[in-house]
Amino acid sequence: MFDSENIEENNSKSWELFERISKTGDDRSKSILAGIIVEHYLDRILKLLFIDYKFLTDRSDFTYSFKISLLKSLRLIPHNIIIMCDCVRKVRNEFAHNLELENIQEIDLKIQKQVHQLYSEDSEKNKDIELIEKFKAVYTLGYSNLRAFEQNIRLLREKIDDPKFEEELSVLNSNRIFETYDKIIEKGPIKIIDRGDEIEEVYPKALGVIKKKLKKTTANK
Repeated sequence: MFDSENIEENNSKSWELFERISKTGDDRSKSILAGIIVEHYLDRILKLLFIDYKFLTDRSDFTYSFKISLLKSLRLIPHNIIIMCDCVRKVRNEFAHNLELENIQEIDLKIQKQVHQLYSEDSEKNKDIELIEKFKAVYTLGYSNLRAFEQNIRLLREKIDDPKFEEELSVLNSNRIFETYDKIIEKGPIKIIDRGDEIEEVYPKALGVIKKKLKKTTANK
């Protein structure tokens, strides 16, 4: 079981991180710090889903991009939140890998377009504000939504780790096996083999066949 973090403490930490971005002066620092914070919350969720998460983080190819793809493939977080987080990653990468950039208006035009689009989809406020302010709205929504869904993932982890959950799965699995067996029997055999003193009924099954042997009665002979 994972330790339940105090919600108030988590909220306080989150606000402190957000304040650090606001106090940072230039676009590069804001973007890189926003990327770090979003990745931090991605890690928190993935740690809940993968008990031995360290085995993944120790890999050199376990990148920011791969973390987003992994969470996307699990389909536990709404797609629009994943898109926001990936946009933050793209902006962060633009500044992290190009020292010549000075402000967000100089990043790739496709990424700028995505920031504009995401802001327009999730905000009814002024559409004419500067790009860095729109980016601020995107990363704020991104990491805030990750924090909100983290609680759902934490509850899922607790449910999976509950010994009763394994028992419930075992009962459910047994019931479904019997239901499948009954449906197969109701449809009747796919083949009847006469073996002299016995009649063998062959039924389809996921693995092999179900064989039912019946002794012939005098009436059948």
